[in-house]
Amino acid sequence: MAERTASSRPLRADRDFTVFWAGQTLSELGNSFALVALPLLVLLCAAAVAVLAGSGSALVVAGAVLGYAFGMALAGISSMSLRQSVTPDHLLGRVTSAFWTVHTALAPLGASALTALVAAFGVRGPLLGVAVVLSAVVVVGLFTPIRSRYPELEEAARVPA
Repeated sequence: MAERTASSRPLRADRDFTVFWAGQTLSELGNSFALVALPLLVLLCAAAVAVLAGSGSALVVAGAVLGYAFGMALAGISSMSLRQSVTPDHLLGRVTSAFWTVHTALAPLGASALTALVAAFGVRGPLLGVAVVLSAVVVVGLFTPIRSRYPELEEAARVPA
């Protein structure tokens, strides 16, 4: 009986290849999931806000707040991952600082505006408006390079040489 050499073995029988292939497959699945996850997480937040607007039950409100917090936490992780993957290393500190400055500087304005709207119109209308705005952000975002695994490559392909 002839002995098989390493080169004549089927590739799928090679343990190193199988481990590498499984790792690459999981990596591709993770990247694909991340492209879908960010819009879905923001939509989860929008749905939670809409539930808050229409519910009078404390248990439903608690579930909606939990869903909103979960969605925002995962959306924040996805946002940070995206910023880190598309920003050159030497600019990462500046980009992160600018992001958090703009992100937190507008929060008091939004809180004031929402408080004034709730005082004038009650809770349901303004919260449904917030849900609509969050959903609109997702729709607009789907038409930007954020939906791409490599947005910088798409942008470079669009610019004529």
